[in-house]
Amino acid sequence: MRFKARLRVERASDWQRLLGVLARLDHTAVLHLTPPEDDRVEWIVLSRAVEVDLSGSRGGGAWMAMERDAWFGGYRIESQSGHHIALEMDLGNVLRALRSVVGAHEAQVRLAKKGVPVLTVEIRTADHGHDHDGGAPAWDVVQHVPVRVMDAGRLQELREPETEAGVYGVVMPLPARLSAAVDRMRPFACAPGQASEVRALRLVMERSPHQPAEATFHIGVHNEALEVQASYLRLKVATVDEPTQAARNASHVDDGAVAGGDVERENAPDVRNATSTPPRSNTLRREAVVDARELARVLQAHTVFSSQVFCFLFQACALFHFSSNDLEVSYYLPLRESA
Repeated sequence: MRFKARLRVERASDWQRLLGVLARLDHTAVLHLTPPEDDRVEWIVLSRAVEVDLSGSRGGGAWMAMERDAWFGGYRIESQSGHHIALEMDLGNVLRALRSVVGAHEAQVRLAKKGVPVLTVEIRTADHGHDHDGGAPAWDVVQHVPVRVMDAGRLQELREPETEAGVYGVVMPLPARLSAAVDRMRPFACAPGQASEVRALRLVMERSPHQPAEATFHIGVHNEALEVQASYLRLKVATVDEPTQAARNASHVDDGAVAGGDVERENAPDVRNATSTPPRSNTLRREAVVDARELARVLQAHTVFSSQVFCFLFQACALFHFSSNDLEVSYYLPLRESA
């Protein structure tokens, strides 16, 4: 089993921001390194609240796909599992290593063994030319991040949750505003008599049969003590078109027009594992209740993806999908029984 690649040092700050957002969900993540013919690598972070049941009924998590060539160079990988390698690691350790990469001249990462498996980050802080033998000089900084190598069976279990095809969602511009609304509602999201850690928000999508290309999105607190709600009007509708294909198969009903600008179809939600049975595909009103704190953590992704977020409400989970030119992240939140 071998892996080595150069880190694109000009993106070191981006690395820190991305992994910092994922670390809000849990301190442990899985880096899925893919075969050379695949153009993406993947980070997987499971919710700290509960081990994920991949039927979507109990837990949640995040799946972030990065375009490999935008983040790595000289990518080389070998393994007996079809050149797939999955490494579980502490995100805090990774973030500390990445701090040394900021401003560096060169950096590479490789899989090694120092008694235990480690991901070694080697950093050259400046251009030192060549040594007397004509080779590259020694690395200035070397850091080792302990990792646990997952077997192929466990990696297969960590695929994205299945969702229904044919379900509509909304495209929300300026996710920072949604994040701010959730932060303001969180103190009120605890019903009388409930423990303070039980905080729920109700999400509602509605669209008129007379204007199927637009929908209204409501988020609020509804309990015995009070009702407070924020509403977002005339949002563009996105739909999950195909059951088993990638993000490119989620589209807007108006062929891509979104408030604030046009968006290509490849920026639609990643629903690779959608099923072929859409039991509620024609429902004009969709409703879900989610944990307020988990949603607040998810929406911190607006610090990286500032333009828009896709939201879908499925039978077992809520999906929030952020995308940019060279990466995308899908957050799955389990649904609560009531607010």
